[in-house]
Amino acid sequence: MSTNDIGRREVLRRKQSEHRRKIKAERAALVREIDALQDLLRSLPPSSSAVSADGTLSWHTIADVFRSGSRQSMATLEKTQHEKHATDVMIFEMVRFVRACRPRPALALSSAFSVVPGNDTFVTLLSNGESRNKAKQWLTQQLYHNTDRAFGSFPTVFDPQEDFFHYTLRFNGSHVQGTEAFQIMYNAPLKTVLAAQQMKVHWKRPIVPPLPELDVEVAGNTTLFRDMTNRTDNYWNLLEGVFHEADRCVVVFRRIQDDETYKSKECFEHYALQWMDMRRVGITQTLVRYLSVRSIHHPPEAVLRSLRESSLDARPPCDQWVSTVMASDFVQNSSPERYQEACQAFDEEREQMHQVLATLT
Repeated sequence: MSTNDIGRREVLRRKQSEHRRKIKAERAALVREIDALQDLLRSLPPSSSAVSADGTLSWHTIADVFRSGSRQSMATLEKTQHEKHATDVMIFEMVRFVRACRPRPALALSSAFSVVPGNDTFVTLLSNGESRNKAKQWLTQQLYHNTDRAFGSFPTVFDPQEDFFHYTLRFNGSHVQGTEAFQIMYNAPLKTVLAAQQMKVHWKRPIVPPLPELDVEVAGNTTLFRDMTNRTDNYWNLLEGVFHEADRCVVVFRRIQDDETYKSKECFEHYALQWMDMRRVGITQTLVRYLSVRSIHHPPEAVLRSLRESSLDARPPCDQWVSTVMASDFVQNSSPERYQEACQAFDEEREQMHQVLATLT
């Protein structure tokens, strides 16, 4: 036998010996663990069988089932009572919200854009958080569901992709009513135009405070913007709702007349319903349509004075209306100064929007 064979056999014997010692050690450990478990088992009280000798369930098992079912029923009852209480509170608050909505006598506009329902409804937001959010959803969804109806009144004489601007203002001694509509084609994707809209570039300054100075209340797809610094004259606020569809995004706005978290009894009644329809025309083209309907009940004398001066009319009787119409293609019963001012403001807003879109693309 060669030396190499002797060496290999010696290595094999050592490995086999180590393996046998390992097996013996594991067996001894298992035996000790079994002995310990048997000692523990002998110390435990004898268990009763769930089934008696005649094959029926024991009373102990039946009692356990009843106790488990009782605990589950109590938990379900407690949860149901909590949900019922929350629902009762919600119903009470929403009934209170509906009762607080006071319709105003409708004063129809002699305009193509006078299709808006419920423009003069006095709305009060409640302080309760859940019902407050529900009310904001109701108010914005009402406008959203009337989007096609509102834009159905757009003039049909314009090219579908042509920019135009239309502004109508009517007032007498106690009321002011106005509509504003425009259509613009932007050479930018829909998401870029929407991002610019969220920056509120189209808001008029200094009538509207800068966005960082406003109190912003976000809930779901609704946002309430408020100017918390003015409590005595014009309580500025705007409730926004954003609704996304496949190839367009509809943003609606409306004024809130009163708020339990911010009393404004001294402010004059200002109503506004607004729609902005942003529709994808192409990969890099977006058509934006906007419609705004406003009315002010018993406005301050300074507002009426400004309107009289711009319309170049004397003070009208309370039952007589003075009309001002401004548009890109026609002017009716309006002063040239007022018309030029409105068109200039529209051009400035459009140019500012183009500049913002250029920075976002």
